Amino acid sequence: MILVVALFGLFVIESVFQTTARPAQPDFSGSWTLQEPEPAPPNIATTLIVKQTITDRNVYGKPITPSYSAIEIERRVGSETRSERHLIGVMGGTIGGIREDGTSSKSEFSTQFDGERLVLKNATYSAPDSLSSRHEETWFFDDKSRLVVVVTDQASGLEPKTWTLVYRRF
Repeated sequence: MILVVALFGLFVIESVFQTTARPAQPDFSGSWTLQEPEPAPPNIATTLIVKQTITDRNVYGKPITPSYSAIEIERRVGSETRSERHLIGVMGGTIGGIREDGTSSKSEFSTQFDGERLVLKNATYSAPDSLSSRHEETWFFDDKSRLVVVVTDQASGLEPKTWTLVYRRF
């Protein structure tokens, strides 16, 4: 009888731990409004609505260490709303067919945590190693718990442009 009670107690403790455990990485979920720079650069979202998905079970339903598996971002730029979803920890891309001139195009994307920072990358290439465009965002919290997003854009033959955007919760 004592063994049954002890096992039940361990089950309850494990269940509580599994439901209250949080991922080690930061959670950027929330509603954010652009604080800096003022005024906003063109095509930069003045409002972000962010939701991160926590996964705490594997495909077989067994408990695993909780981690963020996806991030959904709604960006409001002027009167336009852009929605996107990124799978965290996923890298991928595409390779196009061979053109008449013998070249092909490709694209690459990734969304990864680098310590306390979330890095989102997209790049396209018009030839195997010839960059057409690159977009990278690095998300992190500053010492005032504001969301900082460093955006770098680069087009073929041009110097990269970088913006540091600071958002506050609303």
